[in-house]
Amino acid sequence: MTLKNPETLSNEKVKNWVDKINTIEDPDDMMSFVKLTFPTILCGRSPGFTKHLQLFDKNWEYILGKCPHSVKREILIIRDFDYSCCNDPEYSMVNSFMSVLTRWGYCVRSSTDIQLCKKCNRVILTELMCNKLDVNYSNNCCFYNKKLSNLYKKE
Repeated sequence: MTLKNPETLSNEKVKNWVDKINTIEDPDDMMSFVKLTFPTILCGRSPGFTKHLQLFDKNWEYILGKCPHSVKREILIIRDFDYSCCNDPEYSMVNSFMSVLTRWGYCVRSSTDIQLCKKCNRVILTELMCNKLDVNYSNNCCFYNKKLSNLYKKE
């Protein structure tokens, strides 16, 4: 993920950018601003998680409960965001817009964690994430994964 017009990003430039996104008051305006800055960052949108990922959906609702006046909107999948690069100026910028969009009711996740089901366009886990969770992978949600469902049941 790179900026549309790469340049040396000083702390001041990043701070100015973050200050600007914090003044944007409309989700559509925010999406336009982000697309201008990171034109290839958004790689998927979905109305929700598959039925096998109820815990993820409950977590999204929990986060929304912490954000006054937020309404559940949709899941945005951003391209290959590396959460470990926290000293990178681009990380600060992306993290800032992710925070604002989350407050407005979006769930923003990396394409390394989630992807769209090829059959229903709802969100499923990537093969990488399934391997981390030690569950079986399928590229569509119509494959019932008993092990995945059991992962979220309380003992």
